[in-house]
Amino acid sequence: MDPVSAKLIGAGIAAIGMGGAGIGVGIIFGNFLQGALRNPSEAPKQFGNLIFGFAVTEALGIFSLLIALLLLFVPGIGGSPTGPAAPATAEPAALVQPVGATEEQGH
Repeated sequence: MDPVSAKLIGAGIAAIGMGGAGIGVGIIFGNFLQGALRNPSEAPKQFGNLIFGFAVTEALGIFSLLIALLLLFVPGIGGSPTGPAAPATAEPAALVQPVGATEEQGH
């Protein structure tokens, strides 16, 4: 498999974690509302647990986004989707011969 293709597939799989975070947040808030409607006097005591669960779930989603972005945009991890990077030192234009030119043509 081409390294660039593997990199893009890996970034897509890592992005699935964002969907998992959305599902997790929905479950957390849904269960909190269910419990609050059954026993309203206990709901304020559980609000801290609700916020903690929300923060941890969102952090996992942000981590999966970070991994996907690192795979896509950091050169050197599985190859670059735009091709190889340009060399750090380029030759001056005066030293580069045009295509098809030979040394005999200059004399």
